[in-house]
Amino acid sequence: MFLDLVPLLLSWEGRGPHEAPDVPPGAAEMLDEVFADFRIAGIGDGAHTGLALRRALEDAELDAYFDFIGTSAEFGPAVSPRVVRRLARLLGFDLDQVVVITARPPLAEALRRAQLAVIHVEGPKGVLAIPDALDAIYSGYFSP
Repeated sequence: MFLDLVPLLLSWEGRGPHEAPDVPPGAAEMLDEVFADFRIAGIGDGAHTGLALRRALEDAELDAYFDFIGTSAEFGPAVSPRVVRRLARLLGFDLDQVVVITARPPLAEALRRAQLAVIHVEGPKGVLAIPDALDAIYSGYFSP
């Protein structure tokens, strides 16, 4: 599972670059619920460094849930279907089993067009819906 970290779990909107990001309530509970069943990779656009994302997750006490935290920087400026495919190969993920979770509508649409499994959620209630959405996809209730 790839979690598109910004703005899903980390949002600097309205904050300075040296301020801590907002983290939605329930993020730790959601990660705790899916952690046992999924390998989790946290990804972000190249505008953030992997180290900055890791530190923000550490500060929020969420870093322990992630098998990988990185950015698109090595493969392009922003998370895209191409970046997801390359990171999946690099991490040894089976692309047929990968689902990307994002709060960005244009990215969700691009991933769908590229025939990649995607869950699009927004806001704190969306974060809390992630475990049920994953269950629906992997139970065959919804097609990716």
